[in-house]
Amino acid sequence: MSRAEIETVVTEYRDALERHDSDAAMALWADDIVVHVNGRNVLSGTFSGKARFQQTQRWIFLEHDSGVDVVEVHDLLISDDHAVALIEERAHRGEAALQYRRLLILHVRNGQISELWCIAEDPYALDQFWE
Repeated sequence: MSRAEIETVVTEYRDALERHDSDAAMALWADDIVVHVNGRNVLSGTFSGKARFQQTQRWIFLEHDSGVDVVEVHDLLISDDHAVALIEERAHRGEAALQYRRLLILHVRNGQISELWCIAEDPYALDQFWE
């Protein structure tokens, strides 16, 4: 894919995240996406496939009366192979909330995000929040 094509996909993804439109964001994921999330909490690990990731998230968020929202996309960096997004997120669980920064590394193939690395700046804070 060209840099312009990657930029189009990743910009659409960023816009969906900023609108809090998870359906539009997930529509840009390939069905066979591989998602890597650092840390040692219930949301960490490597997930193969969009359906598997969505199923896991739904169960966890229902079980813990919780969720994660994107607060802001600070920057978007795009190369010929990957894109990097610097984002700020807020996790909420019952009355508790935690705001944190995360780095997303995205690989785009055939007009869709095919691999995603989600790297929290402070994975220990997230581990403690989700225990």
